[in-house]
Amino acid sequence: MQSTRYPKFVVLWCKKLKAELASVSVLQGGINSTVYLCRAKKRNYVLKGYKENSLNRFTAELSFLNFARKVAKNYVPDVYEYDDDLRCLVLEFIEGGGFTEGQIPSLRDLEGAIDFFACLNSDRLSAQVDIQMPAREGFLSLNEHLENVQQRLDAMTTENLPSGLKPSATELLLAIRELMIEVKETTEKKISTEGLKNRLTASDLVVSPSDFGFHNAIRSPKGIKFIDFEFAGWDDPAKAIVDFQLQPRIPIKRKNFVLLSALRKAEIMQIRRRCRILYPILLLKWTCIILAILNPKWSKIFLKTQSPSELEILTSHRLKLAHTYLQKELLFCHTSI
Repeated sequence: MQSTRYPKFVVLWCKKLKAELASVSVLQGGINSTVYLCRAKKRNYVLKGYKENSLNRFTAELSFLNFARKVAKNYVPDVYEYDDDLRCLVLEFIEGGGFTEGQIPSLRDLEGAIDFFACLNSDRLSAQVDIQMPAREGFLSLNEHLENVQQRLDAMTTENLPSGLKPSATELLLAIRELMIEVKETTEKKISTEGLKNRLTASDLVVSPSDFGFHNAIRSPKGIKFIDFEFAGWDDPAKAIVDFQLQPRIPIKRKNFVLLSALRKAEIMQIRRRCRILYPILLLKWTCIILAILNPKWSKIFLKTQSPSELEILTSHRLKLAHTYLQKELLFCHTSI
């Protein structure tokens, strides 16, 4: 493979690490970053580069990892080098295996996640020195969470779908919009009549890995490790806890909010109450994320590299996935929370 097919940061760091370009393989690529495995003579490295529109993601991940290495070093990879100009990190390659979609984490896995979250929030005052960015969509108010879901819903349409998919997609979107009306009314009622705190202050927030779950975990010989922190920062504790529970690839089916036990006892009751309110809101949000393909902007980007037939196959899959996910989580919500 020719070096011109690699990003500049990969070519440069392979040279610095005295590794052959032939040793490089792609680990992951997305909207914000690309990740490569670099096999050098003495050690394997992960090279992660952030795209031009993702400067904040580079800063967020580097800041988070620098902090986490101080308070939770057993749970995150080492940062060997970083390059501000090229917006890239040279990270420890963690040997081990990831979790497959739908796999149920063990009790030991859950205990590791809880301990990681507890370590990150053991001293929030000192954390302010290293962590200065908000987590992605780390909204302070319940109203902002509702508005975010509504914006996602408003961006979706079934107009351009093939005729075979349009009826089921239309029915599903209608059901989500009706649920959204119910959730919004319930939330606003609890804010006005039950004294529920709508907007948090900075002192209420927690350090969150964001996008936190076992889809971003590796079972290594030294225990569970977590990766991918480009959305990390200060977050609503209830959002961090509920997102961990709802993550669609590996949702956590427990009657209690498992990450709550990582926080201070004095604040658990209030945060649990907020979790119960946020759960249906974020359930609708995750359903919308699964259905992002119904956003014309998203499908347009997809069609730049894939065929219309592939878009149709993916759309059909996402519709089925969203329907199953929503029904299962609604049942869990009504019976367990």
